[in-house]
Amino acid sequence: MRFLKCSANSRRTASSCGESSEDRKRWKVAAGLGVVERVDVLPFHQMGRFKWHKLGLEYTLEDAQRSFYSGHYENASALSVSLCAAGADNDLEACELRTSSLHFQIRRAMGESADRERAWTMCATCPDLLSVFIADTNRARALARTRLQRNPDDEAAQFLLGKIDLNYVWLQLGTRGRKTGWDEYWEARTSLDKVLERNPGHLRARVRACVD
Repeated sequence: MRFLKCSANSRRTASSCGESSEDRKRWKVAAGLGVVERVDVLPFHQMGRFKWHKLGLEYTLEDAQRSFYSGHYENASALSVSLCAAGADNDLEACELRTSSLHFQIRRAMGESADRERAWTMCATCPDLLSVFIADTNRARALARTRLQRNPDDEAAQFLLGKIDLNYVWLQLGTRGRKTGWDEYWEARTSLDKVLERNPGHLRARVRACVD
């Protein structure tokens, strides 16, 4: 809908209208029909979940990741919450995705204003999202530490612990502009350094360390 309004009211290109590439393709087709008067975009819901259950299917981590990388952070957050609590093999990765999704929801809700304190004050949904983010971050860190206590060589848990910590640091320092999270920062550095000591070719850990 933002694309339709954007295209109708300005000469801006599709890429500047703030939608994902797949959304832009759909809006462009709809806008070119000439008969479309209104487009209603439903928020994420799980009303069709019973159909998945009936077919013996469940949402997967890949479904949540697809939503996240398409910029549908609310969808990704909702899909990953049950996976995070499922106790399956990929639960820790789902928990990390959940915290990333919540962070990006907050970041989007705050907007791009340089005055981050005012942006936070004006954001009605941000305090509740932050409370959920912190609770889920604490749960995910505890889960990662438990796995590492059982198996100190668990490379995936070590990497994800660092990534979860950096999500917290990025939210506080980058998104909110608050200088806090030093304990999480150092735990993240230690975790990523351990991963790279054992596996110097771990690309995701190298990227995270460079970004950090």
